Amino acid sequence: MEECDVSQKAIVSKLMESIPTLRIRHLGKTITPEKVAVECSIKYVKNKEFLILPELDLLYQLNWLNLIRGNEVLLNKFMVRVEKEVNHFKDNI
Repeated sequence: MEECDVSQKAIVSKLMESIPTLRIRHLGKTITPEKVAVECSIKYVKNKEFLILPELDLLYQLNWLNLIRGNEVLLNKFMVRVEKEVNHFKDNI
């Protein structure tokens, strides 16, 4: 990693750790995008400052996977991204 990347990663890590403390409740409930941000930041910290397929995880958590169903172009783009990640981490699985 370059020096700039290391300093940026440190900033990102610090910000991700602070997200759960910023949760605001409205009438005793947390709004969905806020919940997703908190869950994502917790996963980031637990997984040693790394997220695998965060865009797919976001679609899953918001229950928006049906948006790519039936759209062959989008589905193929996601499958290429998933296959790339699987190939990258296949030795660790």
